[in-house]
Amino acid sequence: MAHLDAYFQAAKTEEGLDAVILDILHQALASPPAEGIVTCGARAVLEILNLGPQDGYGSIDALRYCLWLTIIDVAAHIPYTNPGQSLLIQILGTLDLTSGWEGLPGLGQQMREDWNHGGEERAQQSL
Repeated sequence: MAHLDAYFQAAKTEEGLDAVILDILHQALASPPAEGIVTCGARAVLEILNLGPQDGYGSIDALRYCLWLTIIDVAAHIPYTNPGQSLLIQILGTLDLTSGWEGLPGLGQQMREDWNHGGEERAQQSL
């Protein structure tokens, strides 16, 4: 978990919507296990859905794009055995059941782009 804490500490330089989404995910991942994945995931989804143009964050498409990039990046920094992976899946599953988010529009495309290009960038950064 120290690696993940270091990731979030380094990410504090982010600004705007990226910073807000990172903070939401960090709070959810840092929640006590007693709260449960479903509760933490639902809280994170509510906070994400409350972001929008009224907060100066642009369109729903801009929110989705930023959210997908952030979730992919956070997932890449969490070991596959860490319960945080289950929390991210819970968040995506809850979003998928939400009106306007069904099918998680744009996530598949963003995942493919990250697999094709993002993995190379992360490998370069870790050298």
